[in-house]
Amino acid sequence: MASAGASPGQGQERFWSETRLDGDLHLYRGTLRDSKEGTTGVDIASSWRAKEAGIPRQDSALQTEEVAVADGGSQATERSEAGTMTEAPEAAASTATTLERAEVDADPGALARKISTRLDLEGSRDEDLAPFLERVSPLMLEELDRNASSTAFSFRRTLVDDRNTAVDLVHVLEPKLPASRSLASANANAGVEAAAASNPHGLRVTQVSWNATGYALAATYGRFDVSGWSDLPGALVVWNLGSRRRKGPEADEAGKAGKRRGAESVKLPETNSHEPDVVIETDVCLQCCSCHPTHPALVAAGAYSGEVYVWNVSSSDDFASDSEVARTRITPKSHHDPVVSVAWRRAPQSFGSNKDEDYQLVSLGMDGKVLVWAWRKGGTIEAPLFGHELVHANPRTHKIITWGGTSLSFWRQQKQGNLAFVAGAEGGGVFRCLLDDESAAGSSYRSPIKASLAPHAGMTTAVASSPFHRGLFATCGSDSVSKIFNSQSNKPILELEPACAGLFSLSWSPCRPLVFAAGTGDGRVFLYDLAASRSMPVRQIEQDNQGSGAVYSVELNPKLAPYVATTQGDRVRVWEMGPQLTEEVVGERDGLRKLASSLAE
Repeated sequence: MASAGASPGQGQERFWSETRLDGDLHLYRGTLRDSKEGTTGVDIASSWRAKEAGIPRQDSALQTEEVAVADGGSQATERSEAGTMTEAPEAAASTATTLERAEVDADPGALARKISTRLDLEGSRDEDLAPFLERVSPLMLEELDRNASSTAFSFRRTLVDDRNTAVDLVHVLEPKLPASRSLASANANAGVEAAAASNPHGLRVTQVSWNATGYALAATYGRFDVSGWSDLPGALVVWNLGSRRRKGPEADEAGKAGKRRGAESVKLPETNSHEPDVVIETDVCLQCCSCHPTHPALVAAGAYSGEVYVWNVSSSDDFASDSEVARTRITPKSHHDPVVSVAWRRAPQSFGSNKDEDYQLVSLGMDGKVLVWAWRKGGTIEAPLFGHELVHANPRTHKIITWGGTSLSFWRQQKQGNLAFVAGAEGGGVFRCLLDDESAAGSSYRSPIKASLAPHAGMTTAVASSPFHRGLFATCGSDSVSKIFNSQSNKPILELEPACAGLFSLSWSPCRPLVFAAGTGDGRVFLYDLAASRSMPVRQIEQDNQGSGAVYSVELNPKLAPYVATTQGDRVRVWEMGPQLTEEVVGERDGLRKLASSLAE
């Protein structure tokens, strides 16, 4: 602003402001006003109001026509009414009955009082009856209501008829070793008895396993009382219990019937107890065995030396020597202690295929290693695919140690292959584990243990998974306690403590969800039916005095439901169970689910 000049106005002082922009002089008319807070200002008058006042405007209006409104009505010309009513006595009786029921529901003693009144009207001479009814009627009605809603006996069956739970001895299998070993032993010990000559090394049955059809039974022979270096031999013995008296159409019909689980008409024929169909000798004791799930002639076994064998026992030679299909090598990655458990596992990438080789072998050793092997016919297995080692803290000392394995069992009904399993250990440990093929990398095996469950006071001798529930399994130990676990809890949901010298074997029934068998250290076998009793066995198998020692293996037949195989000493016995132990009860699977859901608090 260069200068300002005043001009006359209507009561106001006007001035012209001068501003230079881009070298040009511009004049503005404004109103001079007082400055505030040291500032000056100029108001520029607006011209839009004068322009708006010059715009022409016009008002207009409109109106609609009047809305016509009309009222109308209608009325019926005729009228009719009708009504119904029950007879007076029946209506009174119905009303009285309803009132009586409401009165009884509100006061249970009202029923007793009404009965007492009726007795008085009829001239009853029993003066104690009415007070008795008044006293017990409320309790009786309460119990009747409770029983009406109870499901305690929805799936239980009575045990009045002992014939339904009877167990009959069918076979006593006592094999003889090949003549070469028997003669050598007889020459070295001229004074031995004939019975000792048939088993010169004092071998014991370490495990039995039914084949895929249920008609053949395999057994491994070794010793459990050996420590350190051992040069004792071993053997795999197979009895084909369904081939001697069934040929042609009869055998075909028997085979079809055997596939129907729990068929009552299926019977095993008689057999010669001293003549097995196959005997395979080994240079070292065999500690465990497992038949292939689908191939009836393939048998895997674990040895005292840490090796794993696979045999095809379909050879016609009674003492087969060329039936070995595969065998593992002893390497730094393999077992260095006895193999105590072997299992067949379906490879995850092979689902939908029926090849026998699509099954992998899983072995557990006393060195704590869990190894997975891919076997091929006619070859030596150089190294495992991958493996784990049971490394976990000791609950007493809290030190990280390697637990020696004793038993292994995979959970059933796994869609992505057998990955989850439970393992028992020498120190009483029970571990929930998971296979991981990434553990193949690196110089050492990783631990598969995901959770440590309630341990046994002694060695955990056996574990067995339920075939009807994925997360349910049982364990037993040398402390004479059998525990049933749910994988969702670290504490057992049920504990059984029979009076015996330790428990050494377990087997779930393949046809009864709540039935399992347990072998003891004094030669007995307990059969439990949890639908009948959750504390006591329903049947106890007593073996004769000819055998001696613990029942290291008990195996219920997965195809022929009535049969169960037990071991004692160097003998194998086959028993036939009654229908109550083999026929599934209505609602039993619901009972199993309720048992599994009753988690320990």
